[in-house]
Amino acid sequence: MSILPWVPGADEFLDWGGQKLHEWRPDWPTEAPNSSNPPSWFCSPKQTVFELLIWNAFFLGLITYLITVVGLKPLGLPKAGKRDVGLIDMLMGLALTVLISFTAWYKYATNTVVYLAQPCHVVTVMLIMACWWRERRSGSFLFMLFVHMNLGTFLALAWPDTRDYVRRNIWPQTAIMVFFTLHWLLALLPYYYAARRVFEWKKGFLAVLWGWAGLGIMHWTILLPLSLLAEKNVNYMLSPPPGPPRSWGIYYRSLQCSLCLPLVAVPGILFPAMANGVAWAIRKVK
Repeated sequence: MSILPWVPGADEFLDWGGQKLHEWRPDWPTEAPNSSNPPSWFCSPKQTVFELLIWNAFFLGLITYLITVVGLKPLGLPKAGKRDVGLIDMLMGLALTVLISFTAWYKYATNTVVYLAQPCHVVTVMLIMACWWRERRSGSFLFMLFVHMNLGTFLALAWPDTRDYVRRNIWPQTAIMVFFTLHWLLALLPYYYAARRVFEWKKGFLAVLWGWAGLGIMHWTILLPLSLLAEKNVNYMLSPPPGPPRSWGIYYRSLQCSLCLPLVAVPGILFPAMANGVAWAIRKVK
């Protein structure tokens, strides 16, 4: 299949790259597996090389532009200053730490430690850090990234994939309970900080771009190469998850990545609006 027929030499280079990639992993099937773990060439090696190069060039360029040209000033972060960490912060941080610790043990026990690199675990660590963060300006930037990169939590709750917990049969009920408890906490706990205006930034397209860039770097620069190296379908970078992406065929990665831009705006813009509603309700109760 020709991918870039109008660019001289592009298809020959992609053919060569795809061949080398296939020679590295020659035994992978071409069908999507029934489990979420095994690797596959659901997307051909040639297409994988193409997407890896294009999306990495795009997101690395975008994050470089945001850092070196735009900077942090337009985000409207608060001035540097100390933040008091209270009992509720500590309890939330402790609860999240217990849940992510069980998850880490479970991944170790099932030889799937590589899955700790998935976004839901990364944003869990980000929220734990925010619970204990004592500096308002840098904490606001961290929390802004968390809110926008937390998109996967809502997708996981909408289309939960618990097949492998049942298949492995290692404390399946506990593992599934921890899965849902952790994801619901990731979805709901941020309202506490937003309602109290602990961390603030200027809501809008620029903040959404930061979150989208963070997710893009995570998936294309880290998770896809990690999936190839570890021979695991980390965060569905080798074959699609249950839900709509199944019907998108071999283009599911690029389509999902493109759709993430408007979807990131949901937690990035709708979330603060809902948090304002929560704050208003709290004031009325008082």
